[in-house]
Amino acid sequence: LYPERILNDFPALDFIVRGQLEAVVPPLVSALSQGSPEMSEVRGLAYRSQDGRAVKTAEPRPKEDLDQIPFMAYDLFPMARYTVGLLDAMMHERQAPGICIRTTRDCPFACAFCIIGSSPYRGYDRKWRSMGVERTLAEIEHVVRTYGIRRFFFWDEVFSMDRRRAAQVCDEIVARKLDIAWRCLTRIDLLNEELIGKMARAGCKFIEFGIESGNREARHEMNKKFPDEEAIRIVRLVRRSGIRVNCDLIVGMPWETKESLDETISLAKRLDADNIHLTSAFPYPGTRFHDIASQENLLRVDDMYELMLDTRVRVDILPIVRSRAMSAEELHEGWNRARKAINRHYFLRHVLLNPRDAMNVLAGRGPRALLALVPKGWRFMRESLL
Repeated sequence: LYPERILNDFPALDFIVRGQLEAVVPPLVSALSQGSPEMSEVRGLAYRSQDGRAVKTAEPRPKEDLDQIPFMAYDLFPMARYTVGLLDAMMHERQAPGICIRTTRDCPFACAFCIIGSSPYRGYDRKWRSMGVERTLAEIEHVVRTYGIRRFFFWDEVFSMDRRRAAQVCDEIVARKLDIAWRCLTRIDLLNEELIGKMARAGCKFIEFGIESGNREARHEMNKKFPDEEAIRIVRLVRRSGIRVNCDLIVGMPWETKESLDETISLAKRLDADNIHLTSAFPYPGTRFHDIASQENLLRVDDMYELMLDTRVRVDILPIVRSRAMSAEELHEGWNRARKAINRHYFLRHVLLNPRDAMNVLAGRGPRALLALVPKGWRFMRESLL
């Protein structure tokens, strides 16, 4: 976003890569190694010309064959220091080394709020692409055998976009006896009981779903076209298989009403997931949400760039947009009310009735770290429960 303005405001920067690195960095490095001052042929780049002007080159062409991408240069990193922390907590285990791994690119769904599926001008063309099963397993196996890493976060937008491929990946993990634990992101409408079983047997311990709203019409607007009962059924199947579940919900889209907010609170409780993450909607430029908010005069700020640049503000909870039926202040109050109602429900159900969750957060921490958690814990209680 805003590459020319960023270059003008931050003179220490030389280049900005727009889009996916594997499509832009190799030609950039090649041009630099040849000593060429002319970068106009490097697609997906923003840079300063010789006369100091900020220049943006043509849009990048996403790499089609992901199998050609080499393994990450894991040898350059202190692998033992990286963890997939939330996965450890969900497994009721102490932190252990783990990494993020990306085996697919892009997402075809163009959800109204999402910067990935809605932003083709930044290198995301919405054409879903994946590494082959063999290429995927080769990198996982390399990391397991070479570094002893056994915890992974599949940082793919939709792990089960191709259910057949996802099943094959799971089958190969089992066949190769890799003994790994992993988490992933996917959609309610792209799972079935057979695939859930395969994922569980392959070591999946944690799945994150975007539910977004308790109102079905609102979900349709956000391209999540499944009924409440299907979400509840899939969450139940996943948890029954031994995989833990996080569900994401959003408050403050243009179609939000007081009634839809109440429906979101109700569905959050009925889902009975292991965790609910409730966020306040943020209109990222390039998304359909931002387009609607701009066209209908729902935004309360004139310059999104300046807002996102201000590190003093929490843009995820800032009341900067109103809906068609609620003011920005009402939305913010509604978000707080929903957050506390949902947190109280889950705190009682999953922390007090299952204290292993809370104890696991503390496991392996030294005295100083435990002491530092006291004010944080009190702040959470005061802001999120009371």
